[in-house]
Amino acid sequence: PSNFKSSINISCAKNEKRSFQLVLTLPNTVSMSLNSVEVNDLLSRSDTITSDNVTIKLLDYVGMDTASPDFSFNLVPYLADPMVDFYSKTLNAGSDNMVLWFTIDVPANQDAGVYSGNIVLQGYGDGFEDDMPFVETIPLRLKVRERSEERRVGKECRSRWSPYH
Repeated sequence: PSNFKSSINISCAKNEKRSFQLVLTLPNTVSMSLNSVEVNDLLSRSDTITSDNVTIKLLDYVGMDTASPDFSFNLVPYLADPMVDFYSKTLNAGSDNMVLWFTIDVPANQDAGVYSGNIVLQGYGDGFEDDMPFVETIPLRLKVRERSEERRVGKECRSRWSPYH
């Protein structure tokens, strides 16, 4: 763990959901067990978005017994990217990543403004100073707008999503 110097900054309108990913990668000399991930309540000057409005998923792997006949390459033994509920997981030194997927659901009656809170990671590290439990706090800022600012290019909405992704 290290102290984060800046916050995660995201923006969305009332009655929208906003998702983002946090990718954890370790140096070659450190292993880590991540036991819990939480987002505390997001607070503004006049309102609160409770932690109940935040879902946390883990991008994981599905074990495969055989390769799909639709592909010319072999996907055995794992297929990546299903989103599952978070569970305690170990990252091995220099070889694993952990991807956490957060979604914030902003209610329609939420006050517009800037909301601040924290993502809190707790676990145990091997190779850290004193090989001890850790708590890492990552600042999170959410700007809630009155309405959507959908950007359009011609008649098409900009998107990086593809059905072939």
